[in-house]
Amino acid sequence: MLAAMSRPDPSPAPPALPHLIALVGDDRATAAALADAARGSAFALHPVPADRVAERLAALETLDFAGAIVLSFDAAARAASAGERRSLDANDAKAADTFTVSPSGLLADLTLGPAVGGWLRSERWDGAGARVAIIGEGWVARAIARELASMGAAEIAVLGSDRPSAEASLPDLAASSRGAASALDSGQAEAHLRHADLVVRLRAAPLPEACFGPHLTLLDLAGEALGRLRARAIRTGATTANRADLDAYRVAEAVRRILGAPVDPTVFLDVLHDAYGTSDVVDPSDPTRRAG
Repeated sequence: MLAAMSRPDPSPAPPALPHLIALVGDDRATAAALADAARGSAFALHPVPADRVAERLAALETLDFAGAIVLSFDAAARAASAGERRSLDANDAKAADTFTVSPSGLLADLTLGPAVGGWLRSERWDGAGARVAIIGEGWVARAIARELASMGAAEIAVLGSDRPSAEASLPDLAASSRGAASALDSGQAEAHLRHADLVVRLRAAPLPEACFGPHLTLLDLAGEALGRLRARAIRTGATTANRADLDAYRVAEAVRRILGAPVDPTVFLDVLHDAYGTSDVVDPSDPTRRAG
């Protein structure tokens, strides 16, 4: 009798809706490709134009977004003022590429440096005692230099358009790291490049022949779709990556910070290489070629 009167099993709860994350940028094809790659996961990437970026970020909470990712370097510099609170990295660089909606307001963060560190660790790069040369200036150079110092680099040289811009891009470093700033066309810059274990290229510039070899790690963010310099580095046994590789790690790190759950960056690698036109950087007939 009791069994006959018992309540039926409740209907299964509907599946939870994915967390909405705005993907701020003007490259619609790339944004759509990333949104497709995230389909079926615990989050959904929603493309949003980068114009009026501060205004759009201010509306995140009202529209029930968990946060936002800003891939464009230019937009990240414009977006920094949108957060009520800013992380130490975002404060130092005066730029923000990750925003989290929280009860205490919008938190602005910067994941560029940690994304560089994540890729380097995936390649088993050991920063202890390393010599680093960063070609370029501005907040991107500053954020990357700060991360590499935290990884134990012994020397970090910023090679800018001129010495004052290079000096302005060099952050305060830990006592274990020595900083240097030079104009790219100076003799000091060439010496830094010749002895570098890691070269980060933010602008197009040649590298001296002595720079190449199995000891070299090259992060080429100069914006060239199929970089000959990078292909040359690969043929000499160097470890290399480009903007597509870095952005895969940036998206994964940003989602982790917004939702507090790990994300595999390789989920985004193929779609970003296709979107940026960097699937192959050397002649496909070359047996030593490496995709990406």
